[in-house]
Amino acid sequence: NLANKLRQVNGVRVGILFTQMSNNLIRVSFRSKDVNVAAIAESFGGGGHIQAAGLKSTLRLDDLKAMIIHAVAKSLD
Repeated sequence: NLANKLRQVNGVRVGILFTQMSNNLIRVSFRSKDVNVAAIAESFGGGGHIQAAGLKSTLRLDDLKAMIIHAVAKSLD
């Protein structure tokens, strides 16, 4: 799937796929080579595995994207 393809790009440590569902629900999929994306997903009520995780949210897409990008950036430090 597309989320897995993101992880295969050279230089990409975390791939994030945001999918707007028809019922105002946003699905977020994380894939990683060396970052614990399960911990990030769990902080937003989701879960998964260290290198593959996800969540669903009813937050506005712009707000959710900003919060997730901030959380991923913090995990890269």
